[in-house]
Amino acid sequence: MDFDSQANLTTCFGVEDTGVLDDTIGHLMMAQIEDMKLPSLKKYIRTKDGVDFIPSSIYLSVVDAKLRLEMGAEKMLSGILEPLREKYDYILIDTCPSLGTLTCFIGNSDFF
Repeated sequence: MDFDSQANLTTCFGVEDTGVLDDTIGHLMMAQIEDMKLPSLKKYIRTKDGVDFIPSSIYLSVVDAKLRLEMGAEKMLSGILEPLREKYDYILIDTCPSLGTLTCFIGNSDFF
């Protein structure tokens, strides 16, 4: 999962213009904030060379700012990853290169 608003992992997997993506980790987190149902796994999991990934975009930075005001924000990532628990043995998360709100969510998540 690309959990960095710079979306370097996403571009490494061949997505040239991450700004046009509608189903990124940022969109999934915003759906969690707004109490909306998450789309089907097929909609947001992409595959490249046999590796499944959830893309990111600059939109994640908007979500990052909004998450600081949300109660229970540290549980949102768990809600997104829980449906994937049975499907994968490991989930790797590419985080931003600095400590920030999003990185802290990973450390505080009940999922791990």
